[in-house]
Amino acid sequence: MSGYGITVSVGEAIVHDPGMGGKHAKYVGDFSWLSEEFARELPGCIIPPLPEKVTVGRFERDFIEGRQRGLQRYLQRVIAHPELSSSHLLVIFLQSDEGAFSRAMEDSKASRPKITTTAVNWFEGKVNSIAYGKTEIDRTPEDVKIEEMADYISKLEKQLQAVTKHSEGMAKRLKDTASCMFELGSSLSALGQSDVDGAGGELTIFASTMERTSNSYSATAEAELQKFHEPLDEYVRMMGSVKAAIQRRTDKKRAYVAALTDVDAKGAALRKAQSSGKDSSSKESSLAGAEAMRDAAKADFERVTDRLLQEFETFKEKKVADMKRIISSYVEFQMVHTRKVETLWEEALPQLQVAPPRSHNQGHFLDSRSSANFPSTPPPVPMVPPPLPPGSNPYDA
Repeated sequence: MSGYGITVSVGEAIVHDPGMGGKHAKYVGDFSWLSEEFARELPGCIIPPLPEKVTVGRFERDFIEGRQRGLQRYLQRVIAHPELSSSHLLVIFLQSDEGAFSRAMEDSKASRPKITTTAVNWFEGKVNSIAYGKTEIDRTPEDVKIEEMADYISKLEKQLQAVTKHSEGMAKRLKDTASCMFELGSSLSALGQSDVDGAGGELTIFASTMERTSNSYSATAEAELQKFHEPLDEYVRMMGSVKAAIQRRTDKKRAYVAALTDVDAKGAALRKAQSSGKDSSSKESSLAGAEAMRDAAKADFERVTDRLLQEFETFKEKKVADMKRIISSYVEFQMVHTRKVETLWEEALPQLQVAPPRSHNQGHFLDSRSSANFPSTPPPVPMVPPPLPPGSNPYDA
């Protein structure tokens, strides 16, 4: 499924399907639907983050282009994921026209279980039972690993937030520098045009170089935003995706513990009915159903736990590779910028005809000094008598 492209306009994205040779319009909200369905169908998966939603500036060109890059990265991560890429949801999303996709959305909505008030009350009752300690499960090594995972993600998120804050500020300062250099170049150009008989030519060359240098600063600022800040900011949102995956595993654990509590309650009811000599067939059937629910909840919980642990190991490996790529890209475009700026000034310097300081100036200054002030023969050094022996009188003849 490689090769899919995205063109984003206000409110919608066009997914280019190279295999089918078609184009399918998808609203940005359709991407949210896909992520939500992924999370529901594959709990424990770390779903790639979508670009942030904004209400101010969403019609500006920079925002639209940034959203396009973000959706493209999202799609690339989804296609590279072994489980997400093989999901029927992705096939529906990529290859369905608007009508077929709308029907698929309605079908998925209809297939979701209806949570009735009775079910909510039942679940809350089971959670309360857990809170009061009526049913407990032992803390497992997997629990320890996931607690460590949550702590790691929390610390990493704070560090990444600090980096993205300063990377955005640095790109903004570069843009400001580019703007100031361009304005300075324009002022110098105007000065050069007015000073035709003086240094107008040199000022015009200087102004042109300044303006061209400002273009390099502007391009570097844009590269910092696209290749450094945006990928790092995406990783901040990725921390939210990991937290969401951990939360879904927590939900599965609660469901499993609730099922255990239900089995205990139904078992107690059955024993009470048997001890009183009453008909216990309905209690036996109820217990059997609860045990089946418990086994299913346990299997689901263990499956999600295994998936989450696998996902996290993959996440750490990819993070290392991504960080190396982001840093290398940053170094590369900084080197290009530095070399370009240096070349621009090196080319301009000979045209500016700035004469270097003459080496004979200092000699000329020395030759012009008065011989009266600088005698050729130094004055005699006064003689100092040697020290007298201890105890002797300097006035003894």
